[in-house]
Amino acid sequence: MGHFSLLQTIGSLVASMSLTSKEVGLTDFPSWDRPSVLIPFFAFRIMVGCGLIMMALAWFGSYVSFNNRLEQNRLLVWCLFLSFPLPWIAILTGWFTAEVGRQPWTVYGVLRTADAMTPFLTIHEASISLVVFCFLYGFVFAFGVFYIYQLLRVGPVERLVKPPVAATPNRPLSVVDEHAHAALHKALNAATPNRPLSVVDEHAHAESHEPMRGPVAVHAQAGD
Repeated sequence: MGHFSLLQTIGSLVASMSLTSKEVGLTDFPSWDRPSVLIPFFAFRIMVGCGLIMMALAWFGSYVSFNNRLEQNRLLVWCLFLSFPLPWIAILTGWFTAEVGRQPWTVYGVLRTADAMTPFLTIHEASISLVVFCFLYGFVFAFGVFYIYQLLRVGPVERLVKPPVAATPNRPLSVVDEHAHAALHKALNAATPNRPLSVVDEHAHAESHEPMRGPVAVHAQAGD
């Protein structure tokens, strides 16, 4: 009984900032003014659960990253990867909690949902708009999943978080050094799995084809 009284006091403080206010429940409202309980009950708990999981992953991931051990913790990386739909689920269940929980009112005490319907809106028109919205949101969601997948395939790249020294605000495209990029690809293409030193051979081959400027200069001076 003491625990129940403590819960009543805390609930009263949260609801009205008073320690003695009356706790109002569903039974205090007539049956025609009560919302469906099942959907808000579970939706609210799913929303809170998603939030707690995301906070736990963020806090633990920050702690691990401070010690430079994030890439070594394979279980945490997989948990972070599998948690990407949690924000979307939390947003949807939050809307379910709010929209179903306020029924049968559109504006509480002023306008009921049954009276807020557009009188000339047909089922056919409502169905078309619903299908269009579902298609657009489905396309955006699918593109987002594909984009995130591509980023995960590339993996952490230093140049995405640390701009090169040559980058300047006046030249945004200076982030990409075309000459260095081309030289890197040339060196990588010259290497083969069977001959790992072929990159060195490529540079030596290039140097052997350069003109010998020293002897030529000496010969020109001797001719003079």
